[in-house]
Amino acid sequence: SDASPNLGWEVRLRKATSTKYTLDFVGSQNGTTSTTVSPGTSTWSITNGTWYFYTVTWNKGTVKFYWNSTTAKGTGTIGVAGSSVLFNSTAPLRLGANATSGTGTSLWLAGSLDEFRLSQIVRTMALPTAPYTAD
Repeated sequence: SDASPNLGWEVRLRKATSTKYTLDFVGSQNGTTSTTVSPGTSTWSITNGTWYFYTVTWNKGTVKFYWNSTTAKGTGTIGVAGSSVLFNSTAPLRLGANATSGTGTSLWLAGSLDEFRLSQIVRTMALPTAPYTAD
């Protein structure tokens, strides 16, 4: 795992029950402690062989969750909405694994990621209808 204090942020696809999933956003303002925001009781089933569109936005403390929709499925706050910033971590970006995964496979994604995007601005939540084009 990374040297402390070096916590930044992460998005987790988490099993909420034996058949339902949810998203979590975990963010740190100081690099040492973190806060987890979840979309409340919003959960869904995942069917093998089906693609899903997930989006999580962070905007100065306000977190919004979307899946297969342009309507927010849940919201939350880290710090003070409208003014909070996340810690400027130097931890590496990981897709499909978290910092404690090590060399084992128990916390690695058992699936595929496609069209992953990081932005410095909050974008519209329209579902993609065409191949990616640069801004």
